[in-house]
Amino acid sequence: MRYTAILFFGAVILCWLYLAVSTKISGHMVLVVASVIHLSVIMAIYAEGRNTLRAYQDVESLMEYRLKELEKDIDEIRFKLKLDEMDPTEGCRVREETMESQGGQGPSNVKYIQLTPS
Repeated sequence: MRYTAILFFGAVILCWLYLAVSTKISGHMVLVVASVIHLSVIMAIYAEGRNTLRAYQDVESLMEYRLKELEKDIDEIRFKLKLDEMDPTEGCRVREETMESQGGQGPSNVKYIQLTPS
């Protein structure tokens, strides 16, 4: 964009100089018009740069948000892996009882396992 604007500005200045020479327009008028064109080109370059900066900032904030989401996903996966690797009976006492020993009704050959923290 910048190089295009500079080339455009140079071409417009050359055209105005050609018109000034061929039609005998005063030099002051050429300078005024060239200054206005130069100022508009500078403003266009500034606006383009500002828009580009905003776009980069939007992309950066989107990437930061996505990075936080990925970190949450990674933490969830690590937690699930820890759960998969853990022995569910680790740190617990195993107490086997039959329904009869609990005073309930039921077959005496079925054992119920109760895990209690140690």
